Amino acid sequence: MNCKIGCLRGAEIIHITLYGVIKIPEITQMASTMVDIASRHKILRVLIDSRDATMDMSLPEISACPEIFIGLKFDMASKVAIFTTKKSREYHFFEITALDKGLNFRIFTNIEKASKWLVEK
Repeated sequence: MNCKIGCLRGAEIIHITLYGVIKIPEITQMASTMVDIASRHKILRVLIDSRDATMDMSLPEISACPEIFIGLKFDMASKVAIFTTKKSREYHFFEITALDKGLNFRIFTNIEKASKWLVEK
């Protein structure tokens, strides 16, 4: 798996760092681990740092990603901030697709804004 997963102390936020090339198998494995940790620890906020990752998926593959989370019974009350250095077409498409499916995923190019959004009610 091309990621590191942990929890930010005192903030009740799952922190995931992605690196390398990211395809559907990596997304599926990351989502499965993320959903398991969130469920076991009752955590509803996730920060994904994808600065060192490259999304290598077609638009149809990207549009299928939200279904992975839904299929794993991801808590729809959760907030997921994805931090990247540049809001590319692929990330923008993923954000729109996730929102359309009822998932509260947002893409940020500023870590402070991502962190602030996560803790807002």
